[in-house]
Amino acid sequence: MSSFHYLFIFGNLLLIFISLTKAASLDERCESNPECIGTGLICHSNLCQCEAPWYKPCNAVCDIQRQSVYEGDACRVDDNCMSHARCDNSSRRCVCRETFSSFNGICRKKYNETCVGNDECVSNICDFSLRRCTCGDGSVPLNDGRCRRKLARLYPNWEQANENKDFCYNNYSCLNLLATCRNDGNHTERFCQCPPNGYTSDFNNQKCIANEIERLSPMNEQTSTDSTTCVFCKDNNAVCTNVSTKDTCWCRAGYDKVENECKNIRYKFIFPTTTDSMQHSFSSGCSINESRVSVQDSLCSCAAYQEYDAATRHCKNIERQWISEHFEYGICTRIKSDEVAQGPISELCPPPLQCRANGDKYVCSCGPNKFLQSNASEAQCVYRLGKPAENSYCPMNADFINGTCVCKAGYNQVNEDRRCELVLEYQETLADCSTSGSIQANNSCKISFGGAARYCRPGVCRCDPTISFPDPGSARCHGLLGVSQPETICPPGSKLPSATTCECSDENRKSNDNRRCDPKSLLYNWNEGTVNQADLRREDCEKLYSGLLADFNLASIKVCQCESTAFKGPSGKECWPLLYTNLTRNILLCYIPNSTPSLTNNRRCICQSGSRPSNSMKKDCDRIRARLEEPIVIDIPDVDPISANDCRELFGGLSELNNSRCVCPEIISFANNDRSRCHGFLNTPTGLPTLGDSDCPQHASRNRNLVAVAICQCNAGFVPSQDNRICVTADIPLVGTEEPLSASNCTNTNFTTDNCIAKYGIDSFCANNQCWCNRKLSFKTNDNRCERFSRYIFPGLHERHNVSCDVDADCTRDNVDINTVECTRRTSATDDYKVCVCKHGLFLNPLTQTCESRCPSDCNNRANSVCNGYDCVCKQAKFNFDNDRCITQHSDVCKLLIDNSECFQDENKCVCKSGYYRDENLCALSVDSRCTATEQCGSNGICSGQRCRCADGKRTQDATDAFGRSIQRCINGVDQIRFSFISVLLFIFVRIFFI
Repeated sequence: MSSFHYLFIFGNLLLIFISLTKAASLDERCESNPECIGTGLICHSNLCQCEAPWYKPCNAVCDIQRQSVYEGDACRVDDNCMSHARCDNSSRRCVCRETFSSFNGICRKKYNETCVGNDECVSNICDFSLRRCTCGDGSVPLNDGRCRRKLARLYPNWEQANENKDFCYNNYSCLNLLATCRNDGNHTERFCQCPPNGYTSDFNNQKCIANEIERLSPMNEQTSTDSTTCVFCKDNNAVCTNVSTKDTCWCRAGYDKVENECKNIRYKFIFPTTTDSMQHSFSSGCSINESRVSVQDSLCSCAAYQEYDAATRHCKNIERQWISEHFEYGICTRIKSDEVAQGPISELCPPPLQCRANGDKYVCSCGPNKFLQSNASEAQCVYRLGKPAENSYCPMNADFINGTCVCKAGYNQVNEDRRCELVLEYQETLADCSTSGSIQANNSCKISFGGAARYCRPGVCRCDPTISFPDPGSARCHGLLGVSQPETICPPGSKLPSATTCECSDENRKSNDNRRCDPKSLLYNWNEGTVNQADLRREDCEKLYSGLLADFNLASIKVCQCESTAFKGPSGKECWPLLYTNLTRNILLCYIPNSTPSLTNNRRCICQSGSRPSNSMKKDCDRIRARLEEPIVIDIPDVDPISANDCRELFGGLSELNNSRCVCPEIISFANNDRSRCHGFLNTPTGLPTLGDSDCPQHASRNRNLVAVAICQCNAGFVPSQDNRICVTADIPLVGTEEPLSASNCTNTNFTTDNCIAKYGIDSFCANNQCWCNRKLSFKTNDNRCERFSRYIFPGLHERHNVSCDVDADCTRDNVDINTVECTRRTSATDDYKVCVCKHGLFLNPLTQTCESRCPSDCNNRANSVCNGYDCVCKQAKFNFDNDRCITQHSDVCKLLIDNSECFQDENKCVCKSGYYRDENLCALSVDSRCTATEQCGSNGICSGQRCRCADGKRTQDATDAFGRSIQRCINGVDQIRFSFISVLLFIFVRIFFI
């Protein structure tokens, strides 16, 4: 048999054996490694798993973990190893390539060895001119081939630094954390010195001692008299920052000054992440409250000159009031989260105010020597009285004279030079008034209070008591009746028969004190008058009163009376006709509310349909109180009984009258639940031409296309109930949120997007015979609604000061888990304020102000998966801060585990940044470093006066950070045995009796 035949038989047998062998993929059950088919798969715990750490699972395959294995560790392929290393075939471990040395798992070249690129050198610096690895400026080579930064001491001058050849290259090359590296202006070499402002130098102990200031800005004077420059502030919640031209202490973001103390004014508010606002339209149609809202950072936010109202969750106008000359209309300075002043902020000052510098602060201001004057139509900036003015914009009642605003003659300058005041005093004497008032001053009084007003003293006028009297109601001087006088204002009810004298009109009489004109007669009801007015005429009554006035009967008492068929109205000025009573004359107006002239009798007033008098007096029209199918009895004499028109007015156009009852025709209509309305049966012709939408059940309206038959039909999205009495939503569930692929994708003709909108809101749609919320525009609420994102307003960029935060704990509330929120800059590292946002992978629920996941509910049960937003994604490998090496990891891997840490490439491990030290599970600031929260100062420290100090019972210990710089850390204060008086006595007692 030829070799070809043997090969053919062997190949077929091999195929048969392979077909009989069990094959399994990732996460499928197995008994041994050969059963797992695929690159990098092994059988582990009876499941096919990726062989870790050289392969990683993603979806259904295993990917090679590239450049993830350090020198000396086990590998499978070369790609597993770090750069400049390979996987040794015999040992299956990563080894450095020739000419490279190992430095804690990474392969690099030592100082002065040949190189072609920076990444080859352990110092990351290759001198391309020499093609050798070298150290950077300020660093020196060590015996093991690495470079270490050389740290310089503090010196008072160049001469001492030069004597020790101890110069620096940058601030990080100074041994003292606070020192700066700079020259003295006379030499190019730089040496370490304490900062020039706010510090004193202690060269013996190599320390920079910072100034600590107690007084807070903004200050009440134009400029501070304190010449000390701050570095730290005594108030724990104050920061030293530069505003205008001076470094002073200001309350930090989220705090305001109250009596030289910083008080927390924040309200807790959570913002969506940038990813959240990119995936969801938080700003679609920001038309709430018209111009009060604008789009900022892709959010509907309070516009300029508006502020967020936490109580209503809407925006309201910023209102500014005058405070003082130094604060004018309020502060428009804010301190950002990075402790730098923000200003001027024009959005905080409603026009015409502007944000301007004023001493150590920015304030809302009209400008130098100006203030805001408001009247009924507008607000305008005008010059203060007596101050230099560039134009004639002066306060009311002031004149522009010789470059300044001056009150008109007679007016008094008040209210911090912002108002010209002139008042009318009600004392009826001029005896104590000045006699030296100018003609102009008297004219000012006459213009303001009438021709009988006289100047008394600056800002005060009085009425001349010989010819007038003051009227408090109108603040005017009224002329005395019958007294001759010039330019007078007559009392009400009087006339000017001549140019100089006030007299009462014919229908009135003069009072005994000559100050009033009283009517000759009051208005009385029929036969009510008791005082005869002999000089009273019929025309006098007609001038005084209106309506159905009685004719004079010469034999009766002369008074103004209503007719016997009328009564005195509520104002006492009209005679209203009685209802359902035959009157003595035709009438066009019935006066009584809800009454009307009778269509059949021009001399009769009746109640409108649906109303009747409340009692037999017949002086009002009250709505009939009744229900459908109840007897309605009108038992007032001469008043019409219930009518069909009354039924239609009370219960709708479909109602009919049947035996003194209002009823609904059974075939075409029915009474609603509280029997207050007749509603037409759905899809049933009513034959009522005037059928209106109010005659139809809720969520139904008249079909405008079928005019003749007048039918009630359900509105779009609603369906009739079985008895055709109500419109209900369709029996279709709201499943979740999704991107709408088309307007409607429902195959069942019984369901449409209209059904979803009717039941769950305008942003829902139908797909696969289910309702979904439009994911881009809305979210699903707990009570099954599609709530639009853009319904919710966020504080504007100009007011983020009030919603800022310092640490994650500032973001928690009763319903907010600290594990779901974080305090950070929302859109970028350059944001002015740190605010509370949802953590990565979570979305904001703006209704509840909480953070939630919206990925599939079974995501956490899927192997190697984790929830991120709407999606399940592959898990990332865990990293150990202390034990794992960091160069192969994500650039921020150390920071993601512990804040203020970094990957120290010289040693390939995570360390705390310069100026920090490791304290339990955080990197803590060195003692005397600037801080904003106690958490930054470690377990034994506190943040007090904007700097880290040791807590009570703790003490400082000298140390160095990971880069060799001098720091101080806080440790337990019990460092030696301390004997108290009682412990000494106890020792003596034991010594005497037991030893």
